[in-house]
Amino acid sequence: MTAKEKLSQLEKTKRLIGKLDDEIITLRANLVQDGIYNQTASITAKIISLEKIIYRYMDHLVDLEQGVLEIIEQIPDLDAQCILIGRYISMKSIADIAKEFGHGARWVYSLHKKALQDFDQIMASRDRLTGAANAKPVSSHELSGTDLN
Repeated sequence: MTAKEKLSQLEKTKRLIGKLDDEIITLRANLVQDGIYNQTASITAKIISLEKIIYRYMDHLVDLEQGVLEIIEQIPDLDAQCILIGRYISMKSIADIAKEFGHGARWVYSLHKKALQDFDQIMASRDRLTGAANAKPVSSHELSGTDLN
């Protein structure tokens, strides 16, 4: 797995949690709207099920973030660390990060590219030491508890 793939998992997981949360908000609104009280039990069951899925994704996200931060803190360039944290942990745009640094986007992109290379090297080194390179990534179906069979 490359640095970009690993870091993209953070973004995708955060987006997925947000989508599931939006669905819960919609379901809760349906509970009090248009007098559909006869469906209350069904809607409540869906909300509880979605909340359980969100909790599993949040646990996975915390583990992902912890692993990513452990790698980022080993990158020697502090600016590169800040860029990766801003982009993948805080989910800021490159333009916003550039404003924070007082530099142009090109400077951020250049340092971002170097930071990803450093991240790749550190991750590969850790994988060689731990044998984690052959570990199977967790699928969204495993996290959500759904069975595809």
